Amino acid sequence: LQELYGALLREMSRLLDPAGRAVLLAEDGALLRSAAEQYGLDCTELMRISLKGIQPAIYRLTK
Repeated sequence: LQELYGALLREMSRLLDPAGRAVLLAEDGALLRSAAEQYGLDCTELMRISLKGIQPAIYRLTK
């Protein structure tokens, strides 16, 4: 999962416009925030949801 988040956020950081934002659904917020910080993205948890027995959250990423 760490490799996936790293690759995904590296590409988002490259493509995201300075005023743009991305919205992600993820279960491991600490891992997502760590990868976001590594690539200069701000990661904000917007809302937790219940999805078929798991508790992911919706995150907003900005530069």
